[in-house]
Amino acid sequence: TLNIGIGRFPVSTVEHAENLVNKSERYLLKKDILTKDKITDWRNYSVLTADDADPGDHYFIADVENIFEQTKLQQPQINAVKIYSDAYKQYSSSSGSTYPDASKAINQQMKKGCLIFNYVGHGSEDHLSSERLITITDIMGWTNFNSLPLMITSTCSFARFDMVDKPSAAEYSLLSQNGGMIAAISASRPIFANDIMNQRFHQYTLETLANNKTRTFGEAYSETKNDRTISPVSSDQRCVILLGDPALRISLPQYEVVTTSINGIDPEIENDTLKALSNVTISGKIMDADSNFISDFNGEIQITLFDKSSTYYTLDNENNGSRLSFEQQKNILHKSKAKVENGLFTHTFTMPKDIAYNYGYGKLSYYAYSDSADAGGYCDKFVVGGIDNSVIIVETRPIVKLYIGDSNFRSGGITNENPELYAVVSDNIAINTVGSGLGHDLTATLDNAANTFILNDFFEQDQFDANKGYIRFPFYSLNEGEHTLTLKAWNIFNFSSSATITFNVISKNEETFSNLKNFPNPFKNSTSFFLEHNQNSKIKSAEIHIFNTAGMRVKTIPVNNPSNGYTIGPIQWDGSTDGGQKLKSGIYIYRMLINTESGKEYTESKKLVIL
Repeated sequence: TLNIGIGRFPVSTVEHAENLVNKSERYLLKKDILTKDKITDWRNYSVLTADDADPGDHYFIADVENIFEQTKLQQPQINAVKIYSDAYKQYSSSSGSTYPDASKAINQQMKKGCLIFNYVGHGSEDHLSSERLITITDIMGWTNFNSLPLMITSTCSFARFDMVDKPSAAEYSLLSQNGGMIAAISASRPIFANDIMNQRFHQYTLETLANNKTRTFGEAYSETKNDRTISPVSSDQRCVILLGDPALRISLPQYEVVTTSINGIDPEIENDTLKALSNVTISGKIMDADSNFISDFNGEIQITLFDKSSTYYTLDNENNGSRLSFEQQKNILHKSKAKVENGLFTHTFTMPKDIAYNYGYGKLSYYAYSDSADAGGYCDKFVVGGIDNSVIIVETRPIVKLYIGDSNFRSGGITNENPELYAVVSDNIAINTVGSGLGHDLTATLDNAANTFILNDFFEQDQFDANKGYIRFPFYSLNEGEHTLTLKAWNIFNFSSSATITFNVISKNEETFSNLKNFPNPFKNSTSFFLEHNQNSKIKSAEIHIFNTAGMRVKTIPVNNPSNGYTIGPIQWDGSTDGGQKLKSGIYIYRMLINTESGKEYTESKKLVIL
């Protein structure tokens, strides 16, 4: 019998220990909400992954499907992202078989994070699956610092913490400073996949007790180890360990979001039908676990509308008769934010044309947050299907403004090897973010069609304009040199437009500042200064000095937030001195001074003319 749940911090240095303590504190206090740091609805998602079906291993996906069904019963607001290897094409090479598209899907999802990450299948100390579905390199590339999942795996040796020469992959997932996992329940030795044990870990972790709290990770761990329905105690049970703080609880939202009406109809009384191109109005409120209305909840709510569930199939890549079907509700019809005031919210939007026209139940997923609390919820008591034939379709095309980093970037500028796409997309009608496989996705193409990324899930609707939104998407480890980036967007009437820019990658290790200029030059009333660089987030301070031809400094212009993006500017100047007097016509010298976090200083001077 295990009397207490013991968790292990796999640390060997003070820096490792400080990192894990900081991650645990951030997770416990929900600091992403307290600091308003890139808040997303990651607490509404689980990622379910499974190995392909080698001979005798047909049960991997079935085991994960059991987890899906159990989670749906306990916490139905959680949206499952299913990434099964055998549902993707397998590629073979001299180094072995791989599933690059499945790996890409996992890595892309982990950039956003999730509440729980589950895997069933083969594994080792440094990767998941014999096809290396997830490797240590992948784990160290995850940038989900604000959205750390609990990892539960039914695989071999992934958490082998007692190796002398190197950490295991599970340890790397905790030690990563950029993201990874908050905790991991995994085996330190070879085991057989244990479906019941896997289910019990999830059950005891997600179960809400009489005190309206869930168990701590340590309590869920000990409950599972002591559960005699699993089978007699075996080495399988003994070598499954908990890495992480056993006092933490799964980060479920504090309150519940309840839908009070859809198009004026209470979904508990009657199920409305949402048709393509129809207008939809949703209203709801924030409640506590005892059904008390939280009237002082003020903040924002993220609303996601899913189309009906669809049936998907594995491909039987190993040719052993293991083609399986599974359900997934993943096509997003609408995603936006709305204000929550005094515990209430109302949101209106237009359904896209691209929906499956057959009738079936959709799902609304909610995540709300205030300055100090959060709330989650769902509603699946409505039907999606059909089309509103009374709507007149008029051609209008999206306006796409494409940048790197921020809106100050200009095509042809420089970046480092990890640039971030930033775009503003608007129209007279809503932007299409369905992703239903009809070729109407929001897409970014980097250099060639082989590097095309679907950005539907990265579109964030403007808070005040339902027909406008923003996209941020990171790229990593790009080759040095010139790159071409194209973004294509569609509206809900299925009209499209695109924008293309170029940018030059220079390694961030080569601190580069270029193209210092002011425009207009000459000028009479005002001018703006610009400087391109590849030190995004690495510039400590910057300012501009203006000198007359006698060498006297007549103006100092401080630069606010110089580290954002890859362009400093536009920095406006009206031609006045520090004392507020207008300078006379003539030639002046201006000098840009940059101080970087590495302690280096950059200066460059140029001439300007005042008319």
